[in-house]
Amino acid sequence: MLLEVAEVECVPGMEEEFADIMNAGGGLSDLAQCKGVVSVRLGRGVEDPSTFLLNVVWTSIEDHMAARSLAPFKAFSARFANLTSGGRVSHYEMDEPIPGASA
Repeated sequence: MLLEVAEVECVPGMEEEFADIMNAGGGLSDLAQCKGVVSVRLGRGVEDPSTFLLNVVWTSIEDHMAARSLAPFKAFSARFANLTSGGRVSHYEMDEPIPGASA
């Protein structure tokens, strides 16, 4: 499994629109349609509400790289292109999860 962690900084004043586009607007659903996506999760910064964290679990780095050419991935990227001002993306090879006591 591959974990993609993207920290996204929104253009000041565009945070609510970004959150709406990613959730109700279909951005996360577009991404979830890509072959190789296991799960997608978006969170918003508590200390800095203009920063969002996107976690995507992929079956492999190969599927992740191949997804970039797919229509759903392109639609996902296009939805928020003008709403962000920067960020950082990291990738991690992950072991299988072990459920915790509250799972």
